[in-house]
Amino acid sequence: VFEHLDNVQAAETIASLEDEYQADVIGDLGAQRASDILGLMDPDDAADVIGDLSYDKAERLLRLMGVQESRMIRQLLGYKEKTAGGIMTPEVTTVDEDMTVQDVIDFLRRDAAEHESIYYIYVVDDDGRLAGVISLRDLIMSAPETHIAELVNRDVIRVLADEDQEDVAETMSKYDLLALPVVDETGKLLGIVTVDDALE
Repeated sequence: VFEHLDNVQAAETIASLEDEYQADVIGDLGAQRASDILGLMDPDDAADVIGDLSYDKAERLLRLMGVQESRMIRQLLGYKEKTAGGIMTPEVTTVDEDMTVQDVIDFLRRDAAEHESIYYIYVVDDDGRLAGVISLRDLIMSAPETHIAELVNRDVIRVLADEDQEDVAETMSKYDLLALPVVDETGKLLGIVTVDDALE
């Protein structure tokens, strides 16, 4: 049955399989098709599958992938399993304080559609450090010419990449969050943990 699915359907199917079956299904496919399918999956899901493959097979698939997808997956594989870094997705919507509400809305329509979650919009400084967050509600309710600096909430709950995934899930539950930003020791935004990954 799997052989008859197109790559998009196959990627969605693999992402929804139990962990122990994902690597088996990918392992049974030809290298090029397996690589194409993994490239269509969310980076965090693809990293989970690749992490369960043998080193040789994983390297072969990563080399066949696009440069950007391969780089994101390699970064995720660098984090310990069962940590915030291990379950986060690096695809996160970020803006800067100099933008207006209209600039951000235009950006979301144009560039952010493929990101896994736009529940919140994260504000970063020139060095990529997390400076604050804006909710979609605040964005929509504000006048188009309003500067983001006027809306940003600087009191952002965040976790470090090496924090245990159970603590991450607990934090999300405690503060009723749909996504939680993951930062490094310098405060640089690395990605987000979404509520579905935390619950899983």
